[in-house]
Amino acid sequence: MKVNVNLTGEINQMKEKGIKPNFSDLARRYGSDRKTVKKIWDNDGKPKRKASSRASRYDPYLEEISSLMARPSVSKKGVFMYLARKHAGEINWNYNTFKWYTRKKGIELRKAAVPHVAYETDPGEQMQVDWLCKDYHNQSYEKKRVVRSFC
Repeated sequence: MKVNVNLTGEINQMKEKGIKPNFSDLARRYGSDRKTVKKIWDNDGKPKRKASSRASRYDPYLEEISSLMARPSVSKKGVFMYLARKHAGEINWNYNTFKWYTRKKGIELRKAAVPHVAYETDPGEQMQVDWLCKDYHNQSYEKKRVVRSFC
């Protein structure tokens, strides 16, 4: 429900002056329902929303989520991907909903005890090598593998 800022401001001004507004008139002027205007009046400028009593789809996995998030050096995305693969057919996994659920339940990631220390040497003592391994099929459908290295 989107509330007009001007409507909220006008209601707050009327409250400060001690004037009770005509809810139907305000509703017509701002294109809103009179019950919404009344809720804004009753709740100091914010329409109150009803809390849902429905259980979350992640509640059956709460214990597993807590134990995985308690491990050191794991990421929230990593825990999500692990659970999504493990319980793929049971529920529809959504990362944004998962993040919201862990925040709501107060489940925090455990920080690593010792941070990773960067190890550097003088130039010429060590070398870093990265590689790319790619499979493809040529015109005669023979499988070929190309390995490239970068220094």
